[in-house]
Amino acid sequence: IYTAWNPGEVPLVRDNTARERENDRKEEQNMLLSAAMEYINIESVIYFPNAKDKGTIRLANDSQNKFCIRGSIYSDQDGSVLYESDGIDPGFYIDSIYLNKKPKPGIYPCTVLIEFYQLEDDRYIGETARKVVVIIER
Repeated sequence: IYTAWNPGEVPLVRDNTARERENDRKEEQNMLLSAAMEYINIESVIYFPNAKDKGTIRLANDSQNKFCIRGSIYSDQDGSVLYESDGIDPGFYIDSIYLNKKPKPGIYPCTVLIEFYQLEDDRYIGETARKVVVIIER
């Protein structure tokens, strides 16, 4: 069956070059983020003598990194946030922290979410995650 074209129907037009520019921008951002991840260091085991004491995290943002970072520790058991840092500029680190939540003594598998932000305007760039273990002795 032949259907006549109706001038009242506007065809959907897509800008292919805009999509290509967006893909190029995303690819460039992914490459920058991938390089930035190499400049982040964190302890794989974060030890606390007890839940009220400081624990050693050594979350470091190497001076060669182009981005500010923020780190958050999430419990793998219930998803609760155990810690959230402020921004850490390139060349700086956090040596030790207090937990927001005071878990009972034990060993807790956790995920550290590290977010990257541009230094100039604090624009979010992306994130990565690292697995760690939080140990609370007593």
